[in-house]
Amino acid sequence: MDLFNLPTELLLEIWDLLTTNKNSFAMYIVSKHTKRLGDKYGYIKTLSFNINDNLFNFITLWIKNHKTIKTVNLNNIDIPNMWLPRSKWPLVVSFTNCRFAEPIKLLLSDTKEFYYTTRNMTYFGTSPTLNIQWDKLPLLEILKIKVDRVSFFGLEKCTKLRHVVIMTEYKQPFPECIAEFTNLEELITNCYATKVIEFKSTKLNVCLMPTKFKLKSKSKTLPANHLLDNSNVNINSFL
Repeated sequence: MDLFNLPTELLLEIWDLLTTNKNSFAMYIVSKHTKRLGDKYGYIKTLSFNINDNLFNFITLWIKNHKTIKTVNLNNIDIPNMWLPRSKWPLVVSFTNCRFAEPIKLLLSDTKEFYYTTRNMTYFGTSPTLNIQWDKLPLLEILKIKVDRVSFFGLEKCTKLRHVVIMTEYKQPFPECIAEFTNLEELITNCYATKVIEFKSTKLNVCLMPTKFKLKSKSKTLPANHLLDNSNVNINSFL
């Protein structure tokens, strides 16, 4: 059977398996039929926005392709929450050297990976706190952030987290809800333990964090020295 004579729903499912803009665009231009589908349902997989890019084009592309976008990258944007469209986030969201002056409000999303890395962003004498509605990202599996400060309110809803790397400029206590996540495989942070913590995940194989207490774990694959103080670890190498 000719691929392009397939029912629209099946063709769109096949198209959804394509992960790069290059391959998706190749599908888009292969026939008039696929071009019409791409114009109607979108075809862009990865969308990036930099301070020098056209904001109107970015918003237009996001809205037009919100059903097909898998990854969004924003770089060097000051207060990007003023410009982000009010729509669900894609599977992967990455902010690099962006500054949020207000809490990040979003719709309930299926995002699985969230990255936020920044240099010291002290701004006019203030050091903003990364404040995001974690409870809107219940399917999150990978969390990697490097910030001045971060609010962990609502993080207990992200029970599917597997890989967590958190580095803060200002020392913060460890969010103990992470120890309850049964899928946790990797934890690297400079957030410090305030008491003895027992990690419930039997899949945990990396646990590097500062602590004055001997930590506990139900994992049989975690090296014993990972339950001791690891405050000298270079977290930047894991980001």
